[in-house]
Amino acid sequence: MWSHFFGYGFTKPIDDMGPHNPPSHPELVDHLAAEFSKHRYADDGYDLKQLIRWIVLSEPYALSSRFNSRNRGR
Repeated sequence: MWSHFFGYGFTKPIDDMGPHNPPSHPELVDHLAAEFSKHRYADDGYDLKQLIRWIVLSEPYALSSRFNSRNRGR
């Protein structure tokens, strides 16, 4: 889902996660995984809408990807 909203995932390729291909932000992956697993339905399904809410309401999602006077030199 992260890749869907940001255009890139935590690993390249996005579906190759494992010890041989560590994620770019392991703490964030661990946090999202822990929160996601807490929000399971009784029938072993997961709440994808909640995951989407967390992503689109996050600070990274709110940031602009456009250059401006504050981020041009970075």
